[in-house]
Amino acid sequence: MALKRKPPVGNVCRVASIGKNIRGVTTNKRGRLVQFESEQERKLIAPLRQRADTIIQTVTAVQTYIAQLQRDASPPLSQIEATRHACQLLFQPIASSTYYPPLRAQTVYYIAQQLWHHNQRWWLNFTQTGSEGMDDLIERLLDARQDIHSLLADPEQKERLVQIPRPAWACGWCGKMLKAATSG
Repeated sequence: MALKRKPPVGNVCRVASIGKNIRGVTTNKRGRLVQFESEQERKLIAPLRQRADTIIQTVTAVQTYIAQLQRDASPPLSQIEATRHACQLLFQPIASSTYYPPLRAQTVYYIAQQLWHHNQRWWLNFTQTGSEGMDDLIERLLDARQDIHSLLADPEQKERLVQIPRPAWACGWCGKMLKAATSG
């Protein structure tokens, strides 16, 4: 049995008949044609669309609440606090771990390496200053839009920083980040 129709433009998967499979075409949200080759694939498309809509609506609502909370809160909330509050303000509240699913350890380590390069090897000096009152400084170090020079120009902030060697998998600040990120 030969295939008589041409697949949609840009479709790299050419549907071939394998007997009694059901072939068809539907349109996705971007207006592109999507081919399906079986009844199972056809049944999967509608729930995936619905799930995508739910995710988009949830993210939009959380981002809207975060912007409103950061604008109206006194004192200003950190991004983490604002996200936690925003997740609880939803019509059906969700945990922040649902909004930010747990990361794999390898992903966190890769991010740690990128931060290490971005901050030119500077990180918190926990041994001399402890971890109290470091939240704002941590947020500044984690913000890739700000460079390290503005922190180093402030003598009070510079004494809370130290240059560190490349982060190792299970020790030092990378280990603390891995534990925090993977614990949810």
